[in-house]
Amino acid sequence: VLTRREDVCLADGATASKTRKREDLQKRIDIAEAADADVLLSIHLNEYRSREESGPQVFYRHGSDQGRLLAGTLQQALLNGLKPSRERSALAGDYYVLGGTMPSVLVECGFLSNPGDASVMHDTPGAIARAIAQGVDAYTLNQ
Repeated sequence: VLTRREDVCLADGATASKTRKREDLQKRIDIAEAADADVLLSIHLNEYRSREESGPQVFYRHGSDQGRLLAGTLQQALLNGLKPSRERSALAGDYYVLGGTMPSVLVECGFLSNPGDASVMHDTPGAIARAIAQGVDAYTLNQ
């Protein structure tokens, strides 16, 4: 189930605020829970002030064993599928979108600020999608 098909905020109103951002993220969680989703993937493209930062990285909610397993499986699938020059590890994080009752992860596909990562995202977006799908498949098979 996709929570959005375009870059739009799901929160009510037009004012940018921290409260509105939380409402947007909560609506994404609500959609996943209403669909009785097995997992929640929040997929993003990273950016950083240094053009040297690179590589995909997956985050999971502190204290979530299933989230940790999902994140580790996805991280390995991204490393296998994309062969990045920098191999990051899955990490616990405190991100609002990692709420809900199902295992949830935040997938940073790479850094738009890094020319190599940006090239992969632009030229071969299917490679990222395949790696994520393979990671979810591997996680599901082990459950």
